[in-house]
Amino acid sequence: MSKRALNMALYAFAATLVVATVFLAVSDHPLAHLIESGPARHALAFGVLPGITSIVWPRLRFLPHLLLYTAFGAAIEIAQWLMQAGRTGELEDWLVDVAVTLFVLSAIEQVRISLERRKRGAPLGKAAP
Repeated sequence: MSKRALNMALYAFAATLVVATVFLAVSDHPLAHLIESGPARHALAFGVLPGITSIVWPRLRFLPHLLLYTAFGAAIEIAQWLMQAGRTGELEDWLVDVAVTLFVLSAIEQVRISLERRKRGAPLGKAAP
């Protein structure tokens, strides 16, 4: 598979996950309740999405990425609150979104830093000059 085809497949996969997340977040469809725990649903979504977008857009740095998902989680909660379609927007859900995104992106950033150090030949345990 060519690099371009792989990139297109990754973009399509990321877009599909975002659309599915929005659908499941704002609908009362039975699929939205496969995982009964609201915090678990949020942790799953905001654990997977930043990981996928880190692969699709590797140059997207930590803070813009965090702000993107912070805003996305807030938008979902606001939509749930406004729609009144069997879902309710909750501050606690948004806090789970932010916390999980922060954890995932921090882990990815640490891996990225380690790989950059390795590429430059710096020992993994010590800061590069």
